Amino acid sequence: MRSTLKTCLLSIAVLSLTACGTNGLGNFDDAPPYSPERTAQHEQHTPPPAPAPTPAPAPMCQACEDCSIWQQRALRAEEDLAACTEATNRVREAYRDELKK
Repeated sequence: MRSTLKTCLLSIAVLSLTACGTNGLGNFDDAPPYSPERTAQHEQHTPPPAPAPTPAPAPMCQACEDCSIWQQRALRAEEDLAACTEATNRVREAYRDELKK
């Protein structure tokens, strides 16, 4: 039983190795372990430069538009940012004072 199992396993191993074959991989004794198409090649092929994108025209303010609303919002946002920055600095200083104690 053991000899039959060993013979069966040996025949499976031989069949699997012969099924692989070399498939044009070259001589393993003196050939490098890689094929030329899989190695990095430094060729002088440079793709043609892509055309430069044309910049989109800037939206122009029309004479009938009232920009004061947007300017007021921008000023309010800047004031809020300054208030937040000031509050952050106060909290940071208070935390540093607590750590020094």
